[in-house]
Amino acid sequence: MSNTSDNDNDNDSNDKKKIRRNKKLLFENERNEIVNNLINLINNSKDGEYIFVIDLQHNKQLLKYINDNIDNIKKWYRCSSWGYFISENNNQQGDEITLLKSILKDHGYNIYRKDITADKYNEKKRYTTIKLIKE
Repeated sequence: MSNTSDNDNDNDSNDKKKIRRNKKLLFENERNEIVNNLINLINNSKDGEYIFVIDLQHNKQLLKYINDNIDNIKKWYRCSSWGYFISENNNQQGDEITLLKSILKDHGYNIYRKDITADKYNEKKRYTTIKLIKE
């Protein structure tokens, strides 16, 4: 009889699983600070309801903020499958705008893409724009 109770205790200890900490909950404040700062920097590039991707690529403050926070982003997000870090691991230069989109998607933003013909930087051509909508 004591054998079965010992076995039951062994099974109970084996049934307890280690719970992995969720980065969304663990670093909620830090992540919200990052995304709020990114949204503020994006709004500096905003022209109407759509944002020209080329304006984001020329926004030096935005690019500097992203590059200065790469280590924090790695620490606070589950980002090993994001395109920016995959290309970085393959010894290629990652695109900050791709990283920006990944962060926004992780925070529940839907990103809609639209091509518009416009005159930007003294050149009239077709440019890609994006529109951000929070879920």
